[in-house]
Amino acid sequence: MGTTNATEIDNFIKADSIELSQLDDIKILIVDDCRVSSFRIKEILRSLSVTNVELCHSYQDAVKLCQKNDYNVLILDYHLEQDLNGSELYELLIGKKYLTSYCSVITLSSDSSSQTVMNALAKVQGAYLTKPTNSKVLSRKIQEAYASYKIQRAIFRFERSNETEQAIELAIKYSIQNSFNTRMEFYILDFYEKHRTIEQTIALCSRKEFANRANFICKKIELEYQQNELTIKNFILKLSLFIKDYPNHIRAFDLLSDALVKSESNVQGVKIAKKALELTPAVKFRALKLSRLSITTMDFDALSFSGKLLGKNLTISEFFWSSFVAEYLCNVETFYQKSNKPEEKKALLALLKEFRKISSRKLLPEQNEQLDLLFIISQCRIDILEGNAHAAKVKLGIELFEHMSDCSELDSVVLVDSLVILYILGEFRLFILFFNTIKSREQKSLYCKRQLDFFSNKSGIVRSVAISSKSLNKASLCLSNSEYEDALAIYAEVIKDSPYSSEACLGYLDCHIKLNIDIPKKLVPQIAAISYIKLPEKQEKWCNQILRSLSINKTMVDDEIAQPTCALLKETDILNKLHHVLIFP
Repeated sequence: MGTTNATEIDNFIKADSIELSQLDDIKILIVDDCRVSSFRIKEILRSLSVTNVELCHSYQDAVKLCQKNDYNVLILDYHLEQDLNGSELYELLIGKKYLTSYCSVITLSSDSSSQTVMNALAKVQGAYLTKPTNSKVLSRKIQEAYASYKIQRAIFRFERSNETEQAIELAIKYSIQNSFNTRMEFYILDFYEKHRTIEQTIALCSRKEFANRANFICKKIELEYQQNELTIKNFILKLSLFIKDYPNHIRAFDLLSDALVKSESNVQGVKIAKKALELTPAVKFRALKLSRLSITTMDFDALSFSGKLLGKNLTISEFFWSSFVAEYLCNVETFYQKSNKPEEKKALLALLKEFRKISSRKLLPEQNEQLDLLFIISQCRIDILEGNAHAAKVKLGIELFEHMSDCSELDSVVLVDSLVILYILGEFRLFILFFNTIKSREQKSLYCKRQLDFFSNKSGIVRSVAISSKSLNKASLCLSNSEYEDALAIYAEVIKDSPYSSEACLGYLDCHIKLNIDIPKKLVPQIAAISYIKLPEKQEKWCNQILRSLSINKTMVDDEIAQPTCALLKETDILNKLHHVLIFP
């Protein structure tokens, strides 16, 4: 563990045992867009003999400084008048690994509302101070933050050297003597969940040092239910009573909403989930949870509310921002499919437009390009649900076929979200390109992993694509060898399962031309499948040659395009299964 050991840590295990004289080696960064406020804090720190302090007034400067320097404590203004607030800046710095996981954070704000405080602490487990602060309060919080930094660093080093028992012993010892360090309590409970039995964790929560602390009380209730010591009814009752005593304990709201849904009290479950989101509107998983639950009760208002908060709180600091958007879109599509009210469906389409508008506000231009693609893909899925594969193909062709040769710049979620549409439309070569690209990327969100698992294992789609692609390769070889009848038979088989496949339809039509078979009415579905559609360059040339060679009745083609087809029933079932996997992992 280097120069830090348990004996040394015992010397400052109590936060109040760190005196001001011990802070001479502390390094602090203050991030506040208000210069007056930041200079005042720096002056207070200087009066406390804390001199190693740097200031910056924008998140961009904070990123640059943290990239070059190691800080023990960050003092962040929550309401930065920029694209990111203090909590989001912290997420960005941690995500880029410009901060150590054990760096302590003090959040400052003139806003003392419970919603702001809980939003901040939901992302950054540290101290929250209301402006203006005084030297006495700031002194105490700096001492506590530096003590916490040293303890967290020691724990990190124990873990890195596989001395996990020393790490948890130190964490428990520190937590016993410092009862207001939530970050440490979560560490202890997470450790016990991973490395101890349920019985041992319940025993920990029952210790006199922890028995009256909210996090331990809530965990004990949860584990007693898991052990079948509580019925679902008593579990709900205990959680309800706990929330009365601790009305801001968000984890209890999450557990209660899940329990209510499990007991088939869906309306109450949605109500509690909405309350949790109201308390922490910036927490994405709660917005997604409410949107999922809204489907069980067909609660349009809850779906709309969750979308507004999700979109409003998307930021450039979110590494997997596109996964949040994609999952919400899937929830809206499922709601759309279950609705039998035309006016409600119209309202859902308007909701999607509003969500798109809200979501774009804090994203960078390149992120907005990917956002546009996600919404187009969602529109394509809705077109398919409505039985209009041609409209889906037109939209997708305009946006995605240009990436036939290179899809490296596409977001992973855009790639994986496109797969089901490409499969349904029979664009197998593009499917394989996108699938292999996303599979080869190291960083994948849980959303992407679930989709890949669905395509590879749960649905058998990857195997089906491989078979169809092999058939198309064989047909193409037959066509180039002038074996037109064999090629025609293979293309016809592919079209049976994939009637919108561009390559299969083009090959099928070309074989008819080569064999001098002229049955215009019979060929209308295949002509319709390639009409008014932007195709990859090679297929575009092939398509133009074919259409010039055929005698086409444009009215017949247009009528075919306008007719929903029963062939979409199977594809709609695929979308159902995919949405089920995404919504109920």
